[in-house]
Amino acid sequence: MSYVPPGDVLLTEEERDNIRAFRLRFLANIPREAYNQVRHALRHKILFNSEWVILHRVALLSGVQPTWYEACVNSCLCYLGEFTQATLCPDCEEPRLSPAGRPRCYYCYVPFTPRLQASFRSLNLVTLMQYRAKFQHNPERITDIFSSEHYQHLLRTRVVVDGETLPHTHFSDPHDIHCVKRKNRNLWQRSVCDVKQISQDVAHVDSL
Repeated sequence: MSYVPPGDVLLTEEERDNIRAFRLRFLANIPREAYNQVRHALRHKILFNSEWVILHRVALLSGVQPTWYEACVNSCLCYLGEFTQATLCPDCEEPRLSPAGRPRCYYCYVPFTPRLQASFRSLNLVTLMQYRAKFQHNPERITDIFSSEHYQHLLRTRVVVDGETLPHTHFSDPHDIHCVKRKNRNLWQRSVCDVKQISQDVAHVDSL
């Protein structure tokens, strides 16, 4: 029987094979050249789509639409912000474009909000994410990182954002997520954020 994901989208056996290939490609960190060689070597037995086609099909199935940015061929940065007009990477000095005038590399950015929403569409993942909230601390034993003095101290400490002390403590809500932020050229992450549960439903790469 064919698997029918949420939304009644019927997956063919060929599409399921492509999703397995997609999962293997990224979880095993297989280089694109090696993946293409496997596609070529097994073409008489099984037909895998190109990485580009698979990415777009998975994006359609997951409901998450990626954004593609021109990037340094050595993954130093994306050509955004102050580097929008740059023709050379300021770090490795590799040219941005090929001799034919085309971008040499792209970076696939998946927006944070749909990724977070996707994290609640898998019952198994939702259950795993409840581990911290349901963790029972025993002062006499260290069984996990949540047994640490620092984490237990955070549970008693009120959250401060931009100098403002908020009324709640860290992780006081079962759905809270603690994020650390750093700035690295075009990459920004939140320094401290309490993110509430957005949805009850998720697709996660481990669930594909």
